[in-house]
Amino acid sequence: MRQIYRVMTGGPERTHRMAYLQKVPAPSKLWKQSARFGLSLLGLRTNYRPPILFRPDRDICAFHRSALTVAYAEQKNVDPCLMTHGDWFGRATAAVNRGSSFSAEVEHMLVTAMRNAFKAAELNDEIVIEQSVSRFSEYARWIDFHRTALSNSARRLPKMFWAGTMGFPLHRIFARAVMRLGGEVVGFDHGSGSGMHDWDFQVRTEFGMVNRFVTFSTSMAEGLRRNTERCGRRFSNVKIEALSAPRKEKITSFDSKSNIKILYVSRSNSGENFISPPLDTSNFLRDWQWRVLGALKTTGMEVGFKPHPEDTNTHVTHFRDALGVEIHTGKLEEFDWTNTVFVFDTTLSSTFPYALATGLPIILFDTPHVAVSPEARKMLVQRVAMAPVWRDPEGRLQADLTYMPELFESAVSKRGNNSVLQNYYGVETSL
Repeated sequence: MRQIYRVMTGGPERTHRMAYLQKVPAPSKLWKQSARFGLSLLGLRTNYRPPILFRPDRDICAFHRSALTVAYAEQKNVDPCLMTHGDWFGRATAAVNRGSSFSAEVEHMLVTAMRNAFKAAELNDEIVIEQSVSRFSEYARWIDFHRTALSNSARRLPKMFWAGTMGFPLHRIFARAVMRLGGEVVGFDHGSGSGMHDWDFQVRTEFGMVNRFVTFSTSMAEGLRRNTERCGRRFSNVKIEALSAPRKEKITSFDSKSNIKILYVSRSNSGENFISPPLDTSNFLRDWQWRVLGALKTTGMEVGFKPHPEDTNTHVTHFRDALGVEIHTGKLEEFDWTNTVFVFDTTLSSTFPYALATGLPIILFDTPHVAVSPEARKMLVQRVAMAPVWRDPEGRLQADLTYMPELFESAVSKRGNNSVLQNYYGVETSL
């Protein structure tokens, strides 16, 4: 579906994604498994057992580790095995490159459905339809290869799987395999703040693959339950659970009289990556990013830009060269953000709660896409400086960017209010 959406929104016909999926996972060599297991036994790395020694009835399998999973493991007094995709999956290159995976009847139905969908979108290009069906066929062969491989390893699969984001297809395939055998899949909120919004996107993306979903706080859980109700009874059996105790974080120092840096954290471009339709096309978003970065540069401060991790670097390199901004591509936790002001154009980001927890000033361009719930918005405006954003008749995002000094002053004055962080992300901060 990512490929289809790219085609329909003007993105490139062929992207790096299928090539990437064919390369991953890198098969886990036996000597690497042995080394990881030895380091685990010595307490020099996180808990790990190679697949040959994995105990399905006792061990919990996880591919992802976050502050939420660590806190939940401590709460439950368990220690999941942090494994790699290569421990369970092989490469599907040969399977993807073989012929069609559909019968003639199924392919006819798919072409008809695709033609009707493109017609509704006022696209009637037979070449594009053929390309889309071809991509569907590739993905179907890729999925079928991994499903078959996991079926052949059914007796070794875990009875408990702690899943990362279901946006990564290997997690969805693995979760389905575990559930088919009667196992339990536990999903974890990865920080997008869906429970703060009147939006059922995360529910529809994640809840069809899990038995249980763990989030940060009771307020976030209540918001997710409301969003679940929007989907009818489909996900009513998924248990939504919140951490029983708040997490502790230390704030980052900020001195308004010292040299201040700015970091603009933006969202992904829809032409290259799947993104929910209520957001913006790549051209509109890049135009907006260019204008925001230009306005931030007029402050005379050092300006950094953090693009979405999946974005290609074409426009990022242009921003760096033309505007003189520093590009940050790693995790926020890997950098020193002392005396930094964060700038966001959405709260639907796993980096947003991290920024809240630093205690640093935050400016939020309130773009019109997904509505924040009234309860959350009351707390949000007490913590961040919000700048209204609207669309012009052509659909481009617009804001009054001449008030940057006032926004900075407001952001600095509000940085001590932690109500939204405590209530929705379950974090208490200290010096």
